[in-house]
Amino acid sequence: MAIDEAPRFAGDPMNFGRDCLGPCLVDVAHWVRARARALVADPCLLFVARDGHLLRQVYDRLHPEDRERSHYVLTSRAAVRFAALADPAAVVRELDVCPRGDTVRNLLISRFHLLDGPDAPIDPAIAEVLADPRADLRFADPAGAAFLGASVARLAPLIAARAARHREHFARYLRDIVGARDPVVVDLGYRGTSQRHFAEVLGRPVAGLYLVTHEEARTLPATVGPTEGWDGDFVSPRRSTSVVSEHRYFFETVLSADTGAFHHFDADGCPVHAANPQSAVSRDIRTRIHAGVVRAAEAAVRPPEWPLVSLRDFLVRPAPADAALFAGLAFEDAYAGAPSLFIVAPSQTRDDDFAVWVEGQEASDRHHGQTTPGRSWYAAWERLFVEPRLSKSNFARYRTNRPLWLARGRHPLVRRYAAMVRFLGL
Repeated sequence: MAIDEAPRFAGDPMNFGRDCLGPCLVDVAHWVRARARALVADPCLLFVARDGHLLRQVYDRLHPEDRERSHYVLTSRAAVRFAALADPAAVVRELDVCPRGDTVRNLLISRFHLLDGPDAPIDPAIAEVLADPRADLRFADPAGAAFLGASVARLAPLIAARAARHREHFARYLRDIVGARDPVVVDLGYRGTSQRHFAEVLGRPVAGLYLVTHEEARTLPATVGPTEGWDGDFVSPRRSTSVVSEHRYFFETVLSADTGAFHHFDADGCPVHAANPQSAVSRDIRTRIHAGVVRAAEAAVRPPEWPLVSLRDFLVRPAPADAALFAGLAFEDAYAGAPSLFIVAPSQTRDDDFAVWVEGQEASDRHHGQTTPGRSWYAAWERLFVEPRLSKSNFARYRTNRPLWLARGRHPLVRRYAAMVRFLGL
């Protein structure tokens, strides 16, 4: 599919936010208001961190009469996971799901939340563990694994006590926001993790309104509450027709607040955040996009009947001049259990990390002659045997940068196919 050579945004990401993304989020805000009132009698809208940041700004400008009902709520996978460490045994079991590629020090801080902030006092037992040179070893190293296991076992009662304190502060924080109203989570969407956690904390059903829900959300018990998706319900990442699902990391990047992830509440009930990993370039691009989206909301732009069409066309067929506006836009996340830098702009290629804007990446690579065309029989073989084992986005990335991905990629399928691909000269 050819790239549209005509630039649309006059050299400014703000124009993309105003003219392309803005109408979509305006439509989402109207949909959220209508569906919340259809699902519950007295909605309290919980725009969850960090993907709910921009959505809440749009909603409040379109519906100022609802501002007492809309709230930006701190949460994260890390905070939910920490709250679940109910006793020392649960703390030790957490070792079973720790990413083995990370260092002992990073796991103790990010997974077990041993620090409250740069200026907060540190428990002597924690300080002793973090000062040990073995904390710089990786969990995959047998010596590192032994040290981490011994340290977690030793600190398990302290970690469990910190988790209990965080859990109490979080429950108070959430109850103070919701009060007697009917809680409704508003988020980008995936498994409904925050919705499930909020229902457990509040002890009552919580509805969920998402840009899209993935098939993993089917595991939510009926007692948690209803879920609905603006661009699809329970979609499969391998066979998705949802624009939001296909470009999920793009949406995560541009919707996010300009802060580090929320980690936990400290002893005084103050939120502790991770350091913001965003580069100055990423922050500037996102700020311009957000400014454009807010302008669209303030102008009460009437969204077209199918607002995602224009955005999808741009993501799939970006003009080179427009794609260049996003060069350097990225965000940190975990992929395959290890921190990775997710690149959005199709004008950039990174062979060792996941190409987020996969459709634009592929189109751009074709346009610049960077792809290695596969033989027709081999392409058919890939479709039959490789594609079903990869997510749709990961398969697109594999197909786009096949030689480098096979040479340096960390996916388990790499080891299986790399030797054969090199042997065949593909």
